[in-house]
Amino acid sequence: MRLLPHRAAVAVASVAALTVPTALATAQVVRSSVDLSAGAGYATNPFLISGDDTDSALVEVSVRPELRIEEESSATTIAAYARHQQYFERFDGNTDFGASADHRTQLSPRTAIRAGLVFDSSILGGSDFVTPTFTPPVAPGTTVPGTGGAVVPGSGVTPGTGVGVVPGTGTGVTPGTAPGTPIVDPVLGDIGLIGSRSRRTTFGGSLGADFTLGPRDTLNVGVSAQRSTYGNQIFGADFSQYVANAGYSRQINEGLSVGAQGIISIVDYDEAPDVTVYQPQLTFTQRLSSAWTLTGSVGVAFVDNKGGFGLPSDQSTSITGSLSACRQQVRSTLCLSGLRNTSPSGLGDVRTVTSLNASYNYQLGERDGLTLNAGYSRADGGSLAAANQLVGDQDFLSASASWSRQVAERLRVNATVGYRDIFADDFDRDADISGLIGIGYLLGDRR
Repeated sequence: MRLLPHRAAVAVASVAALTVPTALATAQVVRSSVDLSAGAGYATNPFLISGDDTDSALVEVSVRPELRIEEESSATTIAAYARHQQYFERFDGNTDFGASADHRTQLSPRTAIRAGLVFDSSILGGSDFVTPTFTPPVAPGTTVPGTGGAVVPGSGVTPGTGVGVVPGTGTGVTPGTAPGTPIVDPVLGDIGLIGSRSRRTTFGGSLGADFTLGPRDTLNVGVSAQRSTYGNQIFGADFSQYVANAGYSRQINEGLSVGAQGIISIVDYDEAPDVTVYQPQLTFTQRLSSAWTLTGSVGVAFVDNKGGFGLPSDQSTSITGSLSACRQQVRSTLCLSGLRNTSPSGLGDVRTVTSLNASYNYQLGERDGLTLNAGYSRADGGSLAAANQLVGDQDFLSASASWSRQVAERLRVNATVGYRDIFADDFDRDADISGLIGIGYLLGDRR
């Protein structure tokens, strides 16, 4: 009878050995953790579908492991998530999952290389209550509006700040070692598919390098590719996207950096000819004070649509840009951002997207934290919609408030309320108003 407790103790000791930081003789540091979450709640329209009787109670469980390996001149992060939502009425269970791997090596004081892989499979527009999910893979082109803690995987990208700002490694729009290269989130272009319960599966990879040319000058280059497929939607507009970018930045003074970048993106649809986007931009970063940082870009997108789905070819031009302002204080962080850019879509077209986002995090005390998020995105109908009147412009509005309390060293409780709504020319659907109470437990390293 005493063998079972002994074996359990050995198993627990083995897991603990795997999940604590270890320092090797070569100055390698390995940190690993597993975040476990569970919750129960209610949503009035969790998939933002059309029709009546769309509400349901639900339970959600998730697991999110992460491994980080740090050496003297390199860092590697491998992360994954799996989340299952079970609905009590009207809907079947829904499982989303994904993984990412990022690596960065400082080859010399002046040269760094970066690489990334990402995979994600999830329902477009599905509710995410407990666990932050991954965005689609990196492809320079537009800025990603944040989700208040979502992981932004890809070419040397670190976790997002909740407003689509990726700090410092030459792939973001805040101060770093290279000019900001915004990244694309194709889901923005897929607002028109929200409500179809389409599963979007994406796999992608990226390579890049950052060069310090002198005390004030930096250069970054990168390439990326991604494959996106869709299920349960009538268009079947699966596509591959290939992107190349180069950017230059110069430090004018202690607080100001200016630069320029060029981006070429080719979207290859399975059932339609290619769409090519040429995008030159000017970039800047301005530190306004010890608390405030302002970053932005402005440029032009030249879109060459070869036609498809029986439509003629089309060439168009649009103004693009991004602007972000962040204030960092001891107990709070406030970020505001806006963007206008092009984004590929499962509708078989490249669409112009405009997005505004705000995020506020406040530490109420030693154990309590509050997060507020609000966002608005608008995707135009594109040439496909204009010709066939299948879809028009779509607007997506969301807001959420979350409270979290650390009740023990590794145990937390949280509560979230949220609002989401989508507005389209030819579709009428109810908003999603949701609430959830959950718990979380962290195994391994807490840093």
